[in-house]
Amino acid sequence: MRKQGERIPEPRVLVKAAPLIKKAKQALGGGYEELARSLKISKTTLLDYKSGRALMPVSIYNLLKRVVGEDPGCPETLPPYWGQRKGGLKAGRKTRLSKSQARLMAHKSHLSRRIKREKIVSMLTKELQESKPVLLAEFVGRMLGDGSISTFPKYFSSEYESHARMRLLIKELFNYDPKTVKREKYYETRLRRISVQVLNKLNIPIGKKSLTNPHVPEFVMKSENKEVIRALIRGYFDDEAYVSKNRIEVSSAVRSRDEELRGIFGNKRSVSIRLVNEVVKGFKPPRSNLLEDIRFLLHKLGINADLRCVRVLFSKTSLSVEWKLIIIRDDFHKALENNLIPPWKLKRLKP
Repeated sequence: MRKQGERIPEPRVLVKAAPLIKKAKQALGGGYEELARSLKISKTTLLDYKSGRALMPVSIYNLLKRVVGEDPGCPETLPPYWGQRKGGLKAGRKTRLSKSQARLMAHKSHLSRRIKREKIVSMLTKELQESKPVLLAEFVGRMLGDGSISTFPKYFSSEYESHARMRLLIKELFNYDPKTVKREKYYETRLRRISVQVLNKLNIPIGKKSLTNPHVPEFVMKSENKEVIRALIRGYFDDEAYVSKNRIEVSSAVRSRDEELRGIFGNKRSVSIRLVNEVVKGFKPPRSNLLEDIRFLLHKLGINADLRCVRVLFSKTSLSVEWKLIIIRDDFHKALENNLIPPWKLKRLKP
């Protein structure tokens, strides 16, 4: 029997092979496997001859004539390899690829799909910035607040009103209806990847926000449209702001790499920044890019905010620096006049 893929270098016959093979099978009284074994070819090759996918060599044709015991006539004879590619397999079959060729082809296909996807995301991001900047800014603010910016993005909040607003934003921006599920202590809205891909195009990296320390996107920072600025701050404050009768506080943590503090303060869970400065001379906490950008945007609205580094937080595997953005007195009332606080939070302040 020939090896798989090995061709027979001899003339081929142009003949209707199916009736001849069927008669030969009946003459032997077995199936295709027995007939192929008697012809010293594989069953697959025999079925290729039968279906016409490959032309039958003269030697196989003569063997079949002997099995059948009759001469079906003189067929048209064709030269060797007729209908086959040089270096390929039998006619009608695809050329087999080596592992390296298959990997290269798969890599090229992946790159092609990736380039196409990035082009679509870039076009969508540009279109949203031009046609729906206010909605996009609010979506970004909410994701910078309680959003999980990961490969499988999600939005977390204990308030159902926040999820209802997020679902409306997703429908308007990306034209799909996300699902909100109830957990033990909070609600969770699951988003599609297109959401986080748009955030990436706006230079917001994937990962925990305490690690990536993201900035507010440029289309908001450079905007002269106050509604765009209000929308981002409102979305962020909806999730992160603590509101009292005359004060707004927003906290954000930034991961620090200064592991010496752990050895100095031992097993403490948190230490005030004042104590850290007294013990560690020249300590420079990492800045919160997000709160600094929001303070700049508040200044554009005529609202002054105080940004303070308040303490260092210790966990088993890392340490972070906590920053607070504080709005008080007249600036607090200006924030209310600019509708930066959602109505459901203001209702809780009323006696």
